[in-house]
Amino acid sequence: MDAQPYLGARSTLLANVPASAMSEVAEDLKAIFKVRREKTARALAEEFVELYGKRFPKAVSVFEEGIGGALTYLSFPGSHHAKLRTTNVLERLFKEIKRRRVVGVFPNERSASTLATER
Repeated sequence: MDAQPYLGARSTLLANVPASAMSEVAEDLKAIFKVRREKTARALAEEFVELYGKRFPKAVSVFEEGIGGALTYLSFPGSHHAKLRTTNVLERLFKEIKRRRVVGVFPNERSASTLATER
């Protein structure tokens, strides 16, 4: 889960949980990423480890390895959280660059830079 956005972290962890417990674990994992304060998220993460550590040791091991990086977005202002915890912005940027390259819309370096930095 190292510095992965939420969805990547979620799928990595849930790959190590039996299907019968996936929805329960997914809900608890979702709760960690929904909070707006890092201290609260870390407390929920500790609770997650205590709750599932014995039942799903491999999943919890993956979780513990990457939770620090996965919660990095919480160190930024709250208004940025939704954009930072997902890959949507990057995916859109890569798709747009690919689309414009095919058409040849980048007449110079500045136009490419403008795309990369526009909101």
